[in-house]
Amino acid sequence: MNKTINRLAIIILFLMMLMSAVIESMRGILVPSFKDMIGMNNTMVAAMLTMGSIGYVGATYLADVIRSRLGNKRLMLSAALMLIASAVTLAFTVNYPMYVLGMVLMNIGLGLNSVGANVLIPMMILTMQAFVMNSLHFMYGVGAMLGQRVSGYLVTQGVGPRQLYLAVFFIYLVWFGLLLLSRFPEASEDEAEGLPLKVFFRDPFFWLYILGLAGYVFGEQGLAVWLTDYLKESYAIDENHASLILSAFFILLAIGRLLGGLFIDRLGRYRSVLGGMIIGGGLVFSGLMSGDRWLPLISLAGLFYSIVFPTMVLTIAHHFPRARAQAISLILTGTSALVMVYNQLMGILADEVGYRLAIFLVPLGTLIAILFLGRLAVKTKQASESIGP
Repeated sequence: MNKTINRLAIIILFLMMLMSAVIESMRGILVPSFKDMIGMNNTMVAAMLTMGSIGYVGATYLADVIRSRLGNKRLMLSAALMLIASAVTLAFTVNYPMYVLGMVLMNIGLGLNSVGANVLIPMMILTMQAFVMNSLHFMYGVGAMLGQRVSGYLVTQGVGPRQLYLAVFFIYLVWFGLLLLSRFPEASEDEAEGLPLKVFFRDPFFWLYILGLAGYVFGEQGLAVWLTDYLKESYAIDENHASLILSAFFILLAIGRLLGGLFIDRLGRYRSVLGGMIIGGGLVFSGLMSGDRWLPLISLAGLFYSIVFPTMVLTIAHHFPRARAQAISLILTGTSALVMVYNQLMGILADEVGYRLAIFLVPLGTLIAILFLGRLAVKTKQASESIGP
């Protein structure tokens, strides 16, 4: 019975990653619709993203507190409840404050789910962890592709945000019921106690992770959030066409995560991550430079971006073996805080200098990530050599 319940818990984690990506990826596609409904400019969109990011930052920090005091199951139930509340709020949004509230609730749910899933999977599956972690994030790529493509098509067919978010609401009710039947492992007493915060704040690896991951996350998620509106305002490309570009990006992201996990350890984790970002960032930059002629290059970047985030999360667990959950929680908190700054800056630049220049902040984020994660790779190698065989 325990094995059956454990399998159910693993399946639920994978499905929650998929549905988290669905509701998150719909956000960018529906920005133009909400702009028309409640009257927003780009700075207001950026402010919404900033407030949503504050919710995400708080959630990733509190996730470790919840799991250490209340357990992993209550953490995942809390994530599902926040996402259910978000879907209901967004379905019935009639003004800007209500829209912001829905996005804040969504980000709280996403933050709790992200920490929970990234901590639980390595605890529940002990072999082939690089492959398993990339497979988990493969589900994110599939969900993002589905969210982008389906919502983009339905919007052009006259389906509004209310119907889309109500559909998500009913799906999450089913997942919540399945979560109630699931059983998750708990942290050991040593790990549950955690480490003093000053241990992390004095560790240069901690800050390199935050600075590097923030640039990468904005480089990936910035496309999902801003590209649709950029294409619509700059080239009169509708949501359906834009969703084709983004859904192709995310399906390639998903395929790369599924297949990439098989050879990451052979090539080397940092070599794979840095190589993927260099090629992917170059493709995004080239696609944006071409105007509307070579936009499929942006889609192709998803294949090379695919392994970056799950692989780096796995290295966090290895670098902080005594406090894996706490380290992941704190690093994701710092990452989210910086992504919030990136998004706010993006909105301001879009209004002040125009989308055609502002959009290049997205590949710039990837370049910044390459610099900091490259430094992290060097320091990791030096630390390994100093310890010796």
